[in-house]
Amino acid sequence: MPRQNFPTDIVSQTIVLDKILEKVTADGAGSVLKAMLTNNGIVLADDVAKGVTALAKNGSYLAFKQSSEISSQKRNTLMLPINGDMTSCYQFLKTHFSPDFKVLTDWGGEITLSGKITYATTTLGQLNMLTALITKNGDFISPLVSPLAPYLTLHKIDLALDATNAADALVFDTTFADDKKSSETAREQRDIEWATPLAHIHLIADYLMKYYKGNTKILAEYGFTVVNTAKVIKTRNQKLSPGDTRFKIRVTIGSTVANTGTVAIYIYKGATITGTPVVLDPGKIYTVTKGNSVISINNPSQTITATYSLVPKKLS
Repeated sequence: MPRQNFPTDIVSQTIVLDKILEKVTADGAGSVLKAMLTNNGIVLADDVAKGVTALAKNGSYLAFKQSSEISSQKRNTLMLPINGDMTSCYQFLKTHFSPDFKVLTDWGGEITLSGKITYATTTLGQLNMLTALITKNGDFISPLVSPLAPYLTLHKIDLALDATNAADALVFDTTFADDKKSSETAREQRDIEWATPLAHIHLIADYLMKYYKGNTKILAEYGFTVVNTAKVIKTRNQKLSPGDTRFKIRVTIGSTVANTGTVAIYIYKGATITGTPVVLDPGKIYTVTKGNSVISINNPSQTITATYSLVPKKLS
């Protein structure tokens, strides 16, 4: 059975719209779409103009997104060895002060009664922990010696250098957050601007599929691609950068979302990340129920990339 192989990216979609306008203009008064466009209040020239604006917003979205990803990568590159040094120091101090390991709170660490150390997940929080560690280590004035000093020397850990690099990382983190917010704003503006023209394109495609039933290949003259092969049902494996969100994901009832990563992801009902999310921990599966055919997924971690799979109903 013939079906449309509709493009999913806005650039390709605007090309289809341009082709529709070109075909309708060329056909003039004899266009098979003339009455349909009038009946639905569709003005193709207006839609094309909206497309130009939407493409500009898309360009801003992509530029800010790329910039935020670069800042995120630079931040993570700096923080990786720093967090390694801090983890090493805190684990040593825990052993050194055992069984009275609650003393770690004086060094900026958070530790449970059972001895589990909680590390900050944000760059600012990690910088604060490092600052507290350095401050406490420097509180020992000769002849007193910090219990951490020999360990730092033995393992060649330079906390002063870590502090400098962490401050630089915080700058990258701020740039990342600002550019990420700007990218989301541009994406939202793009989607708002493009929503009506995109809906019109789908209406036109459906109309032409019915009008040219039995000869749907002619839709190519309007920029559409029609194929006769069945749509392949497959699992979609996705990644989410630290702090990133994927909005308006269309999923079928009965399909599943599997968290294949190492950090929890937040699943929100609808096209925004408002309300109370479903917290999907690593290794867990969420089944899409009635009323949740559109979801948005957020990666709350500011340091770790999240991964998940969208598994169609027939494969779940």
